[in-house]
Amino acid sequence: MTPEERIKRVAVIRAAAVVFSESGTAKQKAGVRSWLVRLLQDPSEKVRRYAMTALPKLESGTSEEEALLSLLRTTTLEREKKFLGQALDKIGGTATLNVVTGSVAFSRKPSRR
Repeated sequence: MTPEERIKRVAVIRAAAVVFSESGTAKQKAGVRSWLVRLLQDPSEKVRRYAMTALPKLESGTSEEEALLSLLRTTTLEREKKFLGQALDKIGGTATLNVVTGSVAFSRKPSRR
């Protein structure tokens, strides 16, 4: 499939997440989550974005969180960072918290006693 064909089919990503989140079995949801995690490595930013938006709909957990964090560490695209942040806001756990608190610089004024 060409890159153009993949981009034209991004609606399938959203549809699969909605259908399986509402009526899929645990095994089916796991299969769709696995497929979405693989799509996070797609060369097309649009495909990756649709996959990261779909993941929270499917009871994602720590392995999906780690895949999103891995992409966050490597991407340079601001729009992609925004969507990663939104997905991690919904499914993030301890690993996300560690990244967020480690990357935020807190400034404290020295106390005068």
